[in-house]
Amino acid sequence: MEIVYQPYGKEESALIVSPLFLKREEDPRIKHHIDVETLSERKDKMIELADAFVALPGGPGTLEEISDVISLVRLRRLNAPYCFYNVNGFYDPLMRFYDEMVEQGYFTSLHRSEVHFVDS
Repeated sequence: MEIVYQPYGKEESALIVSPLFLKREEDPRIKHHIDVETLSERKDKMIELADAFVALPGGPGTLEEISDVISLVRLRRLNAPYCFYNVNGFYDPLMRFYDEMVEQGYFTSLHRSEVHFVDS
């Protein structure tokens, strides 16, 4: 886990899925650990604690997390900004996929306009 943002006046926190990190090494930059039992619980806690969401380049877990955020915002169950940080075009294929969903009628143009990709 890498710290990519140091909030002003707050300590860094880490959400750890206990069964996956039983032998975790302590990072001295992390002042507060929140242990959870499942990945679902981790995601719920992240959504509860965060003010905004930025999807950095990542794998399936990253896509699942940001997709849940997008769905919750669309359903008006969450009011928080979100974006994909498109480092070196990493998310270009996903951006085209969102456009394709609009073309095929699975996503509205309005909802597509709310999905932001920020280039590095």
